[in-house]
Amino acid sequence: MIIGIIVLLAVCILLNNSYAAKTESDSKSNSENSLSGNSVSSTKEITQEINPLDAIKSMASALGLSSLHNPPFSSDTPKIQVYLSDSPYSIEVISGKVSAKQSNIQNPDLIIKTNLEEIGKMVADKDYIKQSFNSGNSNIEIVAGEMTLLLKGYTKIYSSIA
Repeated sequence: MIIGIIVLLAVCILLNNSYAAKTESDSKSNSENSLSGNSVSSTKEITQEINPLDAIKSMASALGLSSLHNPPFSSDTPKIQVYLSDSPYSIEVISGKVSAKQSNIQNPDLIIKTNLEEIGKMVADKDYIKQSFNSGNSNIEIVAGEMTLLLKGYTKIYSSIA
């Protein structure tokens, strides 16, 4: 009888832990889906709900821009000019932290031209990033020299785009 109660308690504990893990997993999945836009039915709906500056930051995250860095012994931070449907935004990476604001930036390393719908697709599916640039839906213009790009860590990011 005691063994039966112990087995029953063990089963209850396992079921409870399994339910808690599933609930946590479902909650995390729903959170990720709402961030990536999977909770809405189309990318166009995403673009109507998202703040453009948040979209720029999400794109920066999807592209892995936080891995960029200053060249050795230099204070020249990685800088990217972004035109979101002709509105200027700038991204600067300082000590691994990406900051974005609505402005032009002096001496950018790259210029990216895209729109909210493309960013929504990139954030929802990182495999789409390459397709967006290769199809011409988004454009990238290299401004800095190859050595500067190499020293700032752009090669890894470039390989995910090209």
